[in-house]
Amino acid sequence: MVADAGKLGGNAQTLLKNFPDAKIILKKADGKKNYKQISKELNINEKIVSPTLSSAENLGFAEKIKPGVYKKIMANMRYVPNKKKVNEKASSVENIIKKNSKKNKKKLNSTEKTYFFNYQTKVEKMVLAYRWLFITENILRDLIRDVLKNVPNWWGDRIPEGIKQKVEASIQNSKYDDAPRKDNLEYTHLGQLKDIIIYKKNWKDFEAFLKSKDKSNFEHELNKVIPQRNAIGHCIPLIGDDYKYAEMRFKAVLKLLK
Repeated sequence: MVADAGKLGGNAQTLLKNFPDAKIILKKADGKKNYKQISKELNINEKIVSPTLSSAENLGFAEKIKPGVYKKIMANMRYVPNKKKVNEKASSVENIIKKNSKKNKKKLNSTEKTYFFNYQTKVEKMVLAYRWLFITENILRDLIRDVLKNVPNWWGDRIPEGIKQKVEASIQNSKYDDAPRKDNLEYTHLGQLKDIIIYKKNWKDFEAFLKSKDKSNFEHELNKVIPQRNAIGHCIPLIGDDYKYAEMRFKAVLKLLK
């Protein structure tokens, strides 16, 4: 697939923003090795390699040969810059932050209130937090797709009614130029993904893919991370140890999966 050059350039920046190692992972995607083999060769966690390849497929840089196996699209790889170029792009963001930082705030007279932006450290920490959110939500979406793929009309029969209604409202409110969605699951968030998995019609089907058969424990672990998820999703800076707890809690959710 060869898409519009401008669109591919933008897609490449999106891919590398979310997955900095995307290019070296794609180089290994030859249509024969699965993501686990690539993970071992590159010494990169499987839970990073898998969503990287899935995202690369969605953005036009890989095609899915079979579950877990992808092949890079050579004609489009030239639009994916190396890490160095991405870092150079990132430096322009740092310059914007620096320009609006406390160090460079304009001097105001004593009768005026001083306003300034000092988000350098927060941006760096929030990027890491968002990475864990992105990985966790997309892995849970893939899990749901894999478990329910053989159920006819799974969206109609196996999704709680409240979630379907909220997704339908989101679809109706979406603009024509919104990013394309693979399916309705991409309109859902962590809390809704949890509710789909623990839904009374579904839980038995998901047990085989989880390390624990205790539904209340699974629900409890996801509930613990939802407050951080909501803050990250709405670009509200986390405070103090919340950064550390966010990473720990997202990891705890992923450890529940086999």
